[in-house]
Amino acid sequence: MNNINATLELSKEEMKTYGYQVVDAIIEHFDTQNNKFPVAAEVSREEMNLLFLEEAPEYPSNPLKYNILYWTK
Repeated sequence: MNNINATLELSKEEMKTYGYQVVDAIIEHFDTQNNKFPVAAEVSREEMNLLFLEEAPEYPSNPLKYNILYWTK
């Protein structure tokens, strides 16, 4: 049996921190969108499939691994 805790448990402070990060990212996006180039694919469909068609995790992982802030920096 695996000893990994199968529930995602965050403290009130952790939830607030992640929530503030998401709101800050949305505000930053809308504040700077007029200075950005239009969205255009620079990778092939095969490369995108490798990134997004992976197996869903069996157990919880660090929420920051998939945080939008990692994608924008």
